[in-house]
Amino acid sequence: MDTKEETNVHSGKEITCTAAVAWGPRQPFSIQQIRVKPPKKFEVRIKILFTSICHTDLSAWQGENESQRVYPRIFGHEASGVVESVGEGVKNIHEGDQVLTIFNGECGECIYCKSKTTNLCAKFRVTHYKV
Repeated sequence: MDTKEETNVHSGKEITCTAAVAWGPRQPFSIQQIRVKPPKKFEVRIKILFTSICHTDLSAWQGENESQRVYPRIFGHEASGVVESVGEGVKNIHEGDQVLTIFNGECGECIYCKSKTTNLCAKFRVTHYKV
């Protein structure tokens, strides 16, 4: 995506993307076409350019914890890309922005967000063992 016009062509529409999908614990990934709906309120849709598998993904793929056994599943939540479209209410991120995704949200105000040693936000902390 070189121009903002290219990012706007799909705004508000369902798109088709290629994804590596896991259908069960320790199952090989299946490269297939998936449909992605437009972003809802306070969501963004990102064209992923680069991603990798982290330890959280690996543990979930191995099915180490029962609450992580949710399939089909697309791994690679730590990624970089370009914001393709934004949902209602999104104010600080715009179509065409280059972004990095992170597993935990950040409020920017709590003691953890202001720390230089952690990003485990007190307000938006993700506990991946909850269903």
